[in-house]
Amino acid sequence: MELFYREKGTGNKTIIIVHGLYGASDNWLSVAGELEKDFRVILIDQRNHGKSPHSQEHTYQAMAEDLHELMKKLNINKAILMGHSMGGKTVMRFCLEYPEMAEKMIVVDIAPKSYSSYANYAEVTADHGKIIEALSSVDPTKFKNRQDIDNILKETFPQKRLRGFLMKNLKRTKDGNYEWQLNLKA
Repeated sequence: MELFYREKGTGNKTIIIVHGLYGASDNWLSVAGELEKDFRVILIDQRNHGKSPHSQEHTYQAMAEDLHELMKKLNINKAILMGHSMGGKTVMRFCLEYPEMAEKMIVVDIAPKSYSSYANYAEVTADHGKIIEALSSVDPTKFKNRQDIDNILKETFPQKRLRGFLMKNLKRTKDGNYEWQLNLKA
């Protein structure tokens, strides 16, 4: 799958930053701004997120293969790989498959274990099923402004910061309607 990516900096070493669930490459722009002084920084949108294509397959193996394909396309033989949350698991999977392509691995806020039950997350983010159900219940094409959608999500998620993060996935289409950029079905 051909992933959307952003590139910053021109350093001799490359660092690839892989975002977490519900995120996108733009979550890491401020970090990239600091790193670009010393590194070539690649920020990716993983499949079903941001500006990358959607697919019914959403596995760590598939996301690791996407990363491998992007590195080959960009002629990157070895890079520092940094992954946050879901991106951390993608990077771990990638390093199992292609250890020779990883100069270093940085894993942020995730461990190589199952998080299917309540874990070390705040209660509000532990239930991804609840988040996906809430987002899926809102048909953004029926709304003319973001505030109305935010008000509906407020009933389920009173935390403004969480809603703001989730609503980063709400995008305008060319015809002026809204859509979820995140592939909620996958």
